[in-house]
Amino acid sequence: MKWYRSFRIKTLLIFFSMMILIVVAINIIIMGKVQDDIEQRVYTQNIDAAKILSESFDLFFSGLKDSMVTLSNVKEVRHFDVKNTDDLLKQIVDKNPSISQIYLMDKEGMQYYKTSHLDTLGSRADRDYFQMAITGQIYVSDIVVSRSTGKPITVVAVPIYDGDEIVGVLGASIDLTKVDHFISTYNYEKEGYALIVDQNGRIILHPNEEYIDSILDISDLEPVKAVVSGQSGIGRYHFKEEERLVAYASTKEMGWGVLVQTPVKFAFKEIDEIKEWLMVILSMTIFCLVMVSIVLSNYFMAPINEIVRVIEGIQKKRGVPRFKKKRKDEYGLIQDAFVKMMAALNDAHEFLEEQVQERTTELSIMNQELTTTNDKLKSTVLQLECTQEKLIESEKISALARIGVRISHELNTPLGVCLTTSTFLNSKTSRFREKLTDDMIKREYVESYLEIVNESMRILEDQLIKSDKIIGYLKESPLEFQWLEKQEVSIYKELLNAKESFKEVFNCPSYDIQISCDEDISIINGHGIIQEVIKNLLDNSFKHGCSISDLLKVRIDVSELDNEVVLTYTDNGVGMNQEELDYVFEPMFKKSMGAESAGMGLTKVYYIVTNILNGDITFDKNVSEGIKVTIVIPK
Repeated sequence: MKWYRSFRIKTLLIFFSMMILIVVAINIIIMGKVQDDIEQRVYTQNIDAAKILSESFDLFFSGLKDSMVTLSNVKEVRHFDVKNTDDLLKQIVDKNPSISQIYLMDKEGMQYYKTSHLDTLGSRADRDYFQMAITGQIYVSDIVVSRSTGKPITVVAVPIYDGDEIVGVLGASIDLTKVDHFISTYNYEKEGYALIVDQNGRIILHPNEEYIDSILDISDLEPVKAVVSGQSGIGRYHFKEEERLVAYASTKEMGWGVLVQTPVKFAFKEIDEIKEWLMVILSMTIFCLVMVSIVLSNYFMAPINEIVRVIEGIQKKRGVPRFKKKRKDEYGLIQDAFVKMMAALNDAHEFLEEQVQERTTELSIMNQELTTTNDKLKSTVLQLECTQEKLIESEKISALARIGVRISHELNTPLGVCLTTSTFLNSKTSRFREKLTDDMIKREYVESYLEIVNESMRILEDQLIKSDKIIGYLKESPLEFQWLEKQEVSIYKELLNAKESFKEVFNCPSYDIQISCDEDISIINGHGIIQEVIKNLLDNSFKHGCSISDLLKVRIDVSELDNEVVLTYTDNGVGMNQEELDYVFEPMFKKSMGAESAGMGLTKVYYIVTNILNGDITFDKNVSEGIKVTIVIPK
């Protein structure tokens, strides 16, 4: 036996496949859960860092504003006493690396003093920070590139009051490259980092100084769009062909955005290690499954192989079967039953041998008597051989008919009778031949046999005529409609012709056929096709609907929809259940068995509608009474 036909191999493959699927599914679930947990952990860590950085910036600039306001209230500053103010302001600049310089401006915007580059004093009246501060506001400017240092800075400007009058502006340039300690505190496994963007989406703090110097515009990134609009959250984005996990939060003081990001490949590198372990576990599991499968297969197949061995031994030498091992499970019951069966067969065989011996003795005595009738029986034997050939031919016909049974249950009864009769006749013929061989035939037995032959042939003839009638139904085909000349056909006239031609077909006590159709509705197709469809539907309604107690009502409604014609056929007959509706268009399907029709009507309708009219037909499964058929065909 080939390996792929072995029950053992099939069982092993099924068991092994199921176990592999279960293990793989578990691994997929574990990997999905681990990835979700790692992603959530990174997001949580990043959003916490973003919020802390945002709050730190808010505190830094809030404190800076407060310090500037306090400094503007110093007497020397209010009176523009440069000599006594110089040491104080330079000490503040030295102690605060983030403050690159502090300067005083009078109310016209002219710089009166600054802590560095005194030779560059000039008017700042055109600067927005001066214009806002001189009106009394504490203002933090947009990011600009310092004329002195060439670095991105922001200016904190506060008004200088002398009493209730604003006499000037105190400004401080904040070198953003000196506050990178805020973002340098965050470093996720040396790959993740934080960055700061201004309200326009430009980088002002970043581990890469080139981005800071060029004030790189990344406002097109979705997380940047969100954070500059004041939102906080998490997400993913691609930057320089690398996918990153990002958390972002906005600052309240300046409207800047803090983004903390981690490359996906580094955030999920733990997964690669987990995958390696899972592959090791999967390999070990597969090995264990193979070993378990082999052990189980050997356990279950051993008793089956033993039974096969015993049966092969019996074929070579008749006797009582002997099993090597007596089992106490279900296989043991099979062994016991097999032993009992073989013992009974041996007893029957011995009894038959004795009977054969006795009959042989009797037949030898009767042989002399049969010799005298042998010549007369020769002619009868020739006739019987001819009859036998006819019966064999009949059996061939029955065999072909059994193939037709798969197409139609309608042939079961007549062919079944033919099969039974031929089998009976064959049995009688075989018995008759045995008696001929044994020279035990009497005239009365021959005459009785011939009567059986004649009656059997009559039965076969009747049933084959009935089968021929059924096959006649099967020969009906709608192919003839394919070759009709296509022309304009009035739907209304087709329906009237179908109604008129159907009046005398069925003896129905009471019925009513109603047609609702505009006379100008037409299609381009062959004449008589619509009529044939409606006749078959009416045939179905009348066959099953005339038995109802109420008036059988059939209604046909026709309407136009765009370039299609919709025909709705309904009746109030016995209807169909769900199972019948599922198979209503299948060939040979009928509500009840009988030889009067082949159940091809609705199949014919379906073929005409879908293949000749190029339309669609459906049975409504939600009607509570009768049937509802909808036919949609193109014009």
